Amino acid sequence: MPYCPNCGSYVSPGSNICSCGTTFSGSSDDEKAGSKSKEFEIQEERKRNVRSYFSQKIKKLMDEGKYLEAIEWYDGLLEISYSRLIIKDKAKAYYYAGMYEEALPLFKQSLSSHREIDDYIIWEWIGDTLNQLDRFDEAIDAYSVAIDIINEHYEWVVNFRRENRWTNSSDSYMRSLLIEKNDMVSRMEKNIAYSKKLKSEMQD
Repeated sequence: MPYCPNCGSYVSPGSNICSCGTTFSGSSDDEKAGSKSKEFEIQEERKRNVRSYFSQKIKKLMDEGKYLEAIEWYDGLLEISYSRLIIKDKAKAYYYAGMYEEALPLFKQSLSSHREIDDYIIWEWIGDTLNQLDRFDEAIDAYSVAIDIINEHYEWVVNFRRENRWTNSSDSYMRSLLIEKNDMVSRMEKNIAYSKKLKSEMQD
């Protein structure tokens, strides 16, 4: 309380007695802020504990192949903590349950608003789901998007290092990055070949 309720004089924060001798109770602004901060920390800790409990329960159900039950727990988890990662994992539960129509929009929903490197994995899942739905041309397109993202990320890293004049000491890193990039692209190309094979078999 910054002012005395009796004489109106200014009272230093944290004090509860005025120069006029009036005493009063009440928390200072700093104390109130500290109390709110502590309460916020307690609430966040409770949320973390609940998220941890839900995550452990979901993992157990997924390991046991109880995908529909896991989906219900994912719904509860999303009410507590909404994230693209949880949506992607829920989509995977639908996929493993053979509910591909339900999985597909969730995989798409879990994509980032910008094309991040991890999105290539989601596009691979989208391609796999489309294959299960016999939508082979769309699956090929999905794997192709994944390849584009992988190549874009590699080019970005190369250009970034050039612009910042990183020296030859990083050559081994660049070689390992190139190998990793080629491996990921190769996997997508195999997926595309598999989609084409499935399409050809369907047409025969």
